Amino acid sequence: MSTVDLTSGYATITAVAALANPRSVPGSKKKIILDAEIFVGDKKCETLLGALSFYNKSDMVFDHSGIVLYLIYSTIANMNEFADIQPNEFSPAYDFVGDIQWVIPLGAPSKDGEPTDDGKPTDDGEPTDDGEPTDKGEPRQSPSIDPAQRAYVHISGFAANCNQRQATFDLDIFQYISTIGSAKSGSKTKPSTSFTCTVLDSPRYQKYGKPVPYAKRYVFITGFLANAIFVSDSKPRKIKKFCIEVDNVVFSPVGSATPTAVTNDLDSPSKTPVRLGRGLLSYSRRTSMSPTPATSSTDIPSTPTPSQGGRPTKRKRMEAETVSGHSEV
Repeated sequence: MSTVDLTSGYATITAVAALANPRSVPGSKKKIILDAEIFVGDKKCETLLGALSFYNKSDMVFDHSGIVLYLIYSTIANMNEFADIQPNEFSPAYDFVGDIQWVIPLGAPSKDGEPTDDGKPTDDGEPTDDGEPTDKGEPRQSPSIDPAQRAYVHISGFAANCNQRQATFDLDIFQYISTIGSAKSGSKTKPSTSFTCTVLDSPRYQKYGKPVPYAKRYVFITGFLANAIFVSDSKPRKIKKFCIEVDNVVFSPVGSATPTAVTNDLDSPSKTPVRLGRGLLSYSRRTSMSPTPATSSTDIPSTPTPSQGGRPTKRKRMEAETVSGHSEV
């Protein structure tokens, strides 16, 4: 009789993260390790610092001296003593590890939420490529990002320690993390990461009650990373549980479903319907441009962006291209 692994699951985060200290991994031409700091917002735990692996398929350029904000989607797990994170003299103590699945450059962090200003005059009202005139000689405002944005988590796994009255439950997840999976720990114990989930009060639960699962029920949850519980007196500090404010819960069906025949329409010739009306952006021009890694600068941190136009005022209208890929060489 087969048994079910109650720690099997998947845990990821979508977050605005400050990335820095890139370092290569011996034996791989593409894989790098990055320091990543994400905002939590609790008085006792303002931020968490991680070491994330990234398969740099498109050769994005990461700055070695500055700090740049990125939108990342990454797996997440507790920091493990056997994790192969290639530390150097700049590496601090880490709270978590993971593998970045995709990353989008956002720019330098703002100061007190105010937009940055490079102090350089614009091109005295000459029209740009889209026919819009620049601001005559006034300092241009470059966009800035507030890094104090809570990470959004996505977790699937078997519920445990369920408390219907307090609307709490735990998810203990084991998943593959490349820096841990490649480590030669010599231990057969699978490291797991614990998440304690709380369903907060909301008017939408007044009619049917809060969606709290029963033990051993497989669920998929999303929500905000709200805090972390640390092992008492751990030095360096070690996370015992990540605390999640649940936003949505999806319950996996129980029992076997009756098979239903589905007609195969994929092989039938068909035409893609044409959308009526105009879109919001012209994506054809953007997708035809190949991404060009940014070069280093003494004033502006080097960030990977699409090929930039000649006019600085035009740059803020251009969007960074999503870069994906996590296979290893």
